[in-house]
Order: sequence, then C-alpha cells, then structure tokens
Amino acid sequence: MIWLSKYIKFGVYGVFFLAIIVVYVKCKTLSAENARLNAQLAQSAVQISMQSNVISQISDEREYMNSLLINRAASSAQNEENLRNEIKQIQAEMRNSTCVIPASVTEQLRQQY
Repeated sequence: MIWLSKYIKFGVYGVFFLAIIVVYVKCKTLSAENARLNAQLAQSAVQISMQSNVISQISDEREYMNSLLINRAASSAQNEENLRNEIKQIQAEMRNSTCVIPASVTEQLRQQY
C-alpha cells in the first residue's frame, strides 16, 4: 500500500508540474500575441496619422482651388460687364456718326463674283 500512495503522490506532483508547464506555455503564447498586436496597433496608428496628413493637405488644396475659381468667376463676370458697357458706348457713338460711302464702292459690292 505504501508503494501505491507513493505513485499517487508522484502522479499528483506530475499533474501539478504539467499544469504549471501548460500555464507557462500559454502565458508565453499570449505574451507573443500581445507583442504582435501592439506592433500592429503602432503601425495602424502611423498609417492613420499619414492618412490624416494627406486628407488635411488635400483639404487645404481644395480650399485654395475653390478660392481661385471664385476669384476667376468674379473677374470673368466683371470683364463681361465691362465689355457690355464698352459695346453699348461704341454703339451709342456710332448712332450719332454719319459715314458717306462713294457710289463706286456700292456698285462694286453689288457685282457678282
């Protein structure tokens, strides 16, 4: 009977030792996975930062282009208005002017080619 209790004692110690080894291996595995996930998190943070910078730069460029387009539209509208006023002024000046065209020129224009 003594030898049976000895084997039970060694069996209990063996199971206890095996449980400690399993817990140690599981802890090492979790530690490695934690390190991998931390590295992945750091890489994701860098990517997010870079994307944020790109978005900010594109937003600034978009605002600049919008201001250019608004200024160009305003300038174009002002130029059109100036041209309309100039055309009206020239038409008004032409109404009051008389132009004598010689009869020979009129006859030449009426001839067929």
